[in-house]
Amino acid sequence: MEKIIKISISKIAIYLYFASLLYLTFKTFFCEFFIGRGNRLYLIFHSLGGFFLPVFLGLFLLFLFFKKLKINKFFLSFFLLFLLISSFSYLINLNKYPLIVFLLGLITLGRQFFYSLFFSSFNYGEEEIKKLVSFLLFFVLFFSLVGIVEFFSLKIFNYKIPFLFTSSDFAKKSSFFTIPRISTLFEHSNRFSNIELFGFNLLISFFFIKEEKKYFLYLLPVVAVIFFTYSRETLAGLFLTGIVLLILNRSKKILIFLSTSLILFFISIPQGVIEKFSDFFTRLEKGFMGSGFYFRAHAFLTSLKVLRDHLLFGVGVGRFGSPVSKFFPSVVEKKYSLFVGPFRNLVTMDMFFPVLWSEIGLFGFTLLLCFYFYILFTSFINYRYFFKRDKFVSAINLGIFLEIVNILFIGFVSFSVNTVILTILIFGSAGIFLRYSYEKRCEYEA
Repeated sequence: MEKIIKISISKIAIYLYFASLLYLTFKTFFCEFFIGRGNRLYLIFHSLGGFFLPVFLGLFLLFLFFKKLKINKFFLSFFLLFLLISSFSYLINLNKYPLIVFLLGLITLGRQFFYSLFFSSFNYGEEEIKKLVSFLLFFVLFFSLVGIVEFFSLKIFNYKIPFLFTSSDFAKKSSFFTIPRISTLFEHSNRFSNIELFGFNLLISFFFIKEEKKYFLYLLPVVAVIFFTYSRETLAGLFLTGIVLLILNRSKKILIFLSTSLILFFISIPQGVIEKFSDFFTRLEKGFMGSGFYFRAHAFLTSLKVLRDHLLFGVGVGRFGSPVSKFFPSVVEKKYSLFVGPFRNLVTMDMFFPVLWSEIGLFGFTLLLCFYFYILFTSFINYRYFFKRDKFVSAINLGIFLEIVNILFIGFVSFSVNTVILTILIFGSAGIFLRYSYEKRCEYEA
């Protein structure tokens, strides 16, 4: 009876994972075309994704109380330490900003810690994991094909499909040709490209370990659509993945892939990039008025000033260019002049690590790095352990390992890795795969 209860609870967790991804995928489409912008109902539906964490937290406490879930002590420790550091950061800045900013900021920064804890607390069966992997691969491949259709519709026929989104900068000029920035149903091209990068890391792990041609064929539309998003961070991620795989196995296939990804990255370099660097210091003196390139550089330097002035615990959760700072006076805007010129109405500075070390200081940023390296180390150990025992389990762990390696780079240049859908996709999967690998290892060693 106890086994039946555990399996049924794990199915609930898997179904919640599926439902969350599907809701977050179609949320913007539903709001845009069936509710319309600028009314309260639109704002309610559009903001529901931000409340996934408290809903999952309630379910977690409920399951824990009634069913005595097996908790990953490391993930629990990371989550509790994050709450402790964030709370102390708020207390030392108590008179400077309202509680609602702290709570909303806590939800924003705490996603990665909590979803890994939540989804690692269930006993998963082999059938459930294989269904999950099949769902993830189908999810990524389906939207790859949708993205390719959107790209050629824009590029060849100059027709924008009504229910698909492109970035506000409809087309970017690379060094060689103009690329429409596609995003399918995900509203922002960087968000879409990071979802595809997650799928790419999972697919290339299966190809790398199982050496089956079908996985190589699956990779082709994923790589194409990443290029069509014109996201330099994810194209650099492809190259980074290639370097890691080359270190693990110096094969000709990996060298060919590495060369291809490097070529795609250089093709995607915008026109005038040399001019941007040549007048970099001139722009620095003028406050970085102009394109987003200069804004990010300015924001990054500003975050270092914040870290210098508030080294250990930061300025408080929710205060440094996070989505909630738009609705309340920001210490950054007043003291450090982050939002300048045409960027005054931005709701985020578009870089995750600088936001985090500015809001919860060196202690919080160090905690996040320890969290990442725990997942990195554990998934790598599992990959090596299962390499000759169970190629499927080895592949899913390698996929998580490659994804975390990419996040350690992307976190410096983008906030996309901390959006709701990506935190559930990446860290939910990490929690599930690591828990399943632990149970399988116990079986082998019993």
